[in-house]
Amino acid sequence: MEIFRGVCSDAALTCSIYNWYDRQNSATNVFRDMITGFGRLATEKPQSIGAHQGGRDSSEYSSGNNHASHSHQNGNFTLDSLSTTTSTMRIQCIDQLDKADPPTIPDTYIFYLALLCLNSIADGLAGFALPRFSPGAIKPKTEQEKEKEQVTENDLSLVTDMANVAWPGLLAAMSFYLTANLDEDLFQSTMRSYQNFTNVCGVLNLVTPRDAFLTNLCRNSVPNIPLLSSGYVSTTPLINKTPSTTNINTTLSLPGTTTAVSFTDLPVHQQQALASITLNDKNLYSLRVLLNITMFLSGMLGSSWYLVLETLQLADFLLFNRPVPKGGTGGAGGAGATSVTSGNASTSVSSVNLRRTLTGSPASSNTVNQLSSDNQLMDADHLTIISASFHRLFENSKYLDDESFIAFASALCRMSSEVTGTPFSDTELTSTSSKSSRAKIFNGRSFAVDKLEYISSLDMGRLMNTKKDSSSKIWELIIRHLVATANYPSTPASIRTQCCDAISDIILTAMNYVLSEYKQVDEETQTRLLVALNQCITSSNINEESNKDSKAFSEVQKMGLETLNNLLQTSGHSFTCGWGL
Repeated sequence: MEIFRGVCSDAALTCSIYNWYDRQNSATNVFRDMITGFGRLATEKPQSIGAHQGGRDSSEYSSGNNHASHSHQNGNFTLDSLSTTTSTMRIQCIDQLDKADPPTIPDTYIFYLALLCLNSIADGLAGFALPRFSPGAIKPKTEQEKEKEQVTENDLSLVTDMANVAWPGLLAAMSFYLTANLDEDLFQSTMRSYQNFTNVCGVLNLVTPRDAFLTNLCRNSVPNIPLLSSGYVSTTPLINKTPSTTNINTTLSLPGTTTAVSFTDLPVHQQQALASITLNDKNLYSLRVLLNITMFLSGMLGSSWYLVLETLQLADFLLFNRPVPKGGTGGAGGAGATSVTSGNASTSVSSVNLRRTLTGSPASSNTVNQLSSDNQLMDADHLTIISASFHRLFENSKYLDDESFIAFASALCRMSSEVTGTPFSDTELTSTSSKSSRAKIFNGRSFAVDKLEYISSLDMGRLMNTKKDSSSKIWELIIRHLVATANYPSTPASIRTQCCDAISDIILTAMNYVLSEYKQVDEETQTRLLVALNQCITSSNINEESNKDSKAFSEVQKMGLETLNNLLQTSGHSFTCGWGL
């Protein structure tokens, strides 16, 4: 294994091995068999490195379970872990002198070497492929920059073939190791390699392996919550049930197809169960890696935007927008425990922390207190970085090309439609990604509508550039969806109000942008704005005639008329057409 480590750490040699053997039809698949062998070796004795076969931490986050887990980590933890201190040798076996006494080899040394080999393979492929691409847009560099690159098109073709062969084994083995008790250094190095290989698959347009790695990472970024994973939630209180006898695994189904509910509409026991959930450091670090990958591959995620944004929506709720449950004070990990304001993160709870290897005897109370304080600071650091990355991800949407922006906005529209029930059809999204089975929980406001309004206001130049055909398509995609959501009978009242505010703000911002940039408003722009307002008012009339909730739709009409009034007062002199509307 030490020899294999040397081989795998030499990216050029690894590529040569694949080219000499695996790429030849009549030869042995040495490269593929190496990865398969490392994966099988890793799983021989999972208990020796503290791995659990479930692959994901459960959401049984009662205070008692937290304490038991924490005590285990601070107790006899070195007996079933993988660490750079207890699983390594000061001098390699192959470097030992012939006449020296036989060295003591740690039982987990071989698993440590297998992990290094896997990480080295992933990092080696990244070293060949990633320098050829720019972060964000993922477009080839300029011709002058290409001349400076040592990687040729043949090299990229070779790396593409190697990635296609390697990804099943790497995904299985890395996923297994990430469930083990790795110390902080090993865990972070493995996550970096995971990130590198996912980026490699992305830039080489290997959609299937890229999405497989992203799916697994999304699952690791948030705890497994049976209440949401079932796809159905209940708004009917349980009789003779108390919060003390009902935990997060209680799943109640409603008749029909309800897949979204406001947090405030949940029964008390489910509110308190959700409020008790914490994201451990593994979740938080995985979320950071997911955000890094998403920003790097943002220009070519396509329909996979939905997969990423759905995870970010849940993470945003659990970390930043979870209210205090009825009859409680927030509980461990609830909104009362974790908050982010203006990009500054703070935490006041002790969460389930990244499993670290602790040497020596069981920790004293002073050590535990010190660890708890350090972990709170680490959680705050994670949240600060995550909050900043969240903001930067959506801010960077203005740098996307039109095709990528449409895919991004379409994913947000689909997420919004799943919360409100508003019909939304996108050929690419519906054909390449299955319907989510996870129930949606929102706190009064829709995450997707918020982000649609933000990216529209941020990139108004894209929406109002009437010289480009894509501009009209993007405007219709966003505005039509918001109008349809506002007028849809099943839309929750709070989200209906939110949609009305978003439509009004986008239209007024669009008019101000056009006047400031072009000094006059062309007919196409005038028509766009007035048609959107007309749809709000006339669609409401149609729905009222169908005996729908007239009070709800009068709110949409009122917004349309008020926005129109504001337009006429501030910019009425600029309108040369559309008076018939």
